[in-house]
Amino acid sequence: QLIAFMLDTQGNLTFCNDFLLLMTGWRREDVIGRNWFELFIPADQREGIENIFTGMISHGKITPHMENEVKTRTGERRLISWSNTLLRDPQGEVIGTTSIGQDVTERAEAEQRTLASMQQLETLTALATAVKDSREADKLLVGLADAITNFTDYRSCVVLLFADEPPYEARCLSRSSNIPAEYVELICAKSYPRPAMRRLLESGVHIEVGELGFAADYPPSHYYLLDRHL
Repeated sequence: QLIAFMLDTQGNLTFCNDFLLLMTGWRREDVIGRNWFELFIPADQREGIENIFTGMISHGKITPHMENEVKTRTGERRLISWSNTLLRDPQGEVIGTTSIGQDVTERAEAEQRTLASMQQLETLTALATAVKDSREADKLLVGLADAITNFTDYRSCVVLLFADEPPYEARCLSRSSNIPAEYVELICAKSYPRPAMRRLLESGVHIEVGELGFAADYPPSHYYLLDRHL
């Protein structure tokens, strides 16, 4: 569902749809005529966003797309992606703005969880590759794949490290508990020379992993591609 509202040139609400009221917990009679920025924008963001609005009104130029947080009646913050247009009278004078928004809070939180997972992956992979004793490396990586599935929406996860020298074998750093060991053993028994590795990396979603270079992430939308490479 989409949020919709209109403001006059002073930033006061002249219209809002039911979904905005449902999301924020306000009644229509409590918000119409009130200042949007004072009522709905968190205090630490209010000045900057209000300045953007003032600039749009005074210059007659819109910022068509932006994201910012909206505060609910209880103080909860929701991240909204907005599409904005200017309202003009028959003479062409700006009389306000119209905004339509989508709540992307869950998407942003998922992205943050994925980022945290990838940072964890970078750190632990660097540690594992630096440790000479494989048993110590295994201890460092226990639970990494399960942690990634908990942080993200992924149903399962395998973390593989591919050798850049013959025999070009893969090493399983971690696997989530719902993936059979036999499946991972089959993957690691194959050889992955550079052309094969290049195809595997190019088909996935690139992840920067610091000094280690980059890796490929295969989210659920890319699962079908794995059959071509593994």
